Amino acid sequence: STPHYTVSSGNIFADLGVAEPEIALRKADLARELIAAIKNRGITQQEAGELLGIGQPKVSAIVRGHLKDFSVNRLMELLSLLN
Repeated sequence: STPHYTVSSGNIFADLGVAEPEIALRKADLARELIAAIKNRGITQQEAGELLGIGQPKVSAIVRGHLKDFSVNRLMELLSLLN
């Protein structure tokens, strides 16, 4: 039998029916860049939090993809502090 599949729109959040999928995708992209910047520096979440002026639990939330408490602008600000 032939496999059944749906071609992605290019935005997984839109495909899943998430509200404001463009914003969700942008946040995910920024979080991925933040995680990469933390790894590239070879620092802990605690050290990243100190550099960013946020607590380690907030860094952990970003790493785990829990982004509802962060705006796109705030994630951009945090990224600029690491770059």
